Amino acid sequence: MKRQLAAFIFSLAFFSLAAFAASRQDDKIVITGIDQDVVVECEGKGVEVSGSSHKIKLIGNCPDVKVTGTGHLVSIERATSIRVGGVDNAITYKTSSNGKRPKITNSGVNNSVKKE
Repeated sequence: MKRQLAAFIFSLAFFSLAAFAASRQDDKIVITGIDQDVVVECEGKGVEVSGSSHKIKLIGNCPDVKVTGTGHLVSIERATSIRVGGVDNAITYKTSSNGKRPKITNSGVNNSVKKE
């Protein structure tokens, strides 16, 4: 419980400076901030999500998705790799980019990754 509380407090303190930030870099899309409800078209780029309490829908091919932070709801259309850290994140995916089950790494606390 102390670990969850510490992660939550850190996320709130760190991300309270900016409500939302998203950037498209050459090889990935980065989403940070607090309490955002967004739809993002991946266009074959990887995605990194951090912050707190986002509701994110990732459409198209998102080969590598990394989610950290707390309380996110993330829906993924297609991914090859899904990495989850942080606390209380719920991830769903429809299919894999390569026709196989996505490689899933869950290193956080009370996170879930499920096929839709």
